[in-house]
Amino acid sequence: MSGDNSHAAKHWLVTRFTSLALIPLCLWLFYSLAGVAGGDQPLVQLWLKAPAHAGVLGLFLLVGFHHSASGVQEVIEDYISSENVKKLALAANRLLHLAAFGAALAAVLSLALKG
Repeated sequence: MSGDNSHAAKHWLVTRFTSLALIPLCLWLFYSLAGVAGGDQPLVQLWLKAPAHAGVLGLFLLVGFHHSASGVQEVIEDYISSENVKKLALAANRLLHLAAFGAALAAVLSLALKG
């Protein structure tokens, strides 16, 4: 049972850490994108060609998707009582978040590297 408690404590800490990390990342994103607001794709591509912008946006996506997956995992663990359904839901949560992160990162890289 103590292993279960340490897992829960780690999960709680990671969720809080990603919450805190998202604050400056969101502020950066909103401030940074204000300059290209209403712009067309070439303007956004130009913005993304800056390695710092693409890198921090990638970090934002990584932290954001990890935080989202962690939150959904908590809901699944708290509200699904059937162990089989819970295992399936947890696997689906991981898979869907990983796929969405991969697609988002691929889109960012595609725009950033487009010549």
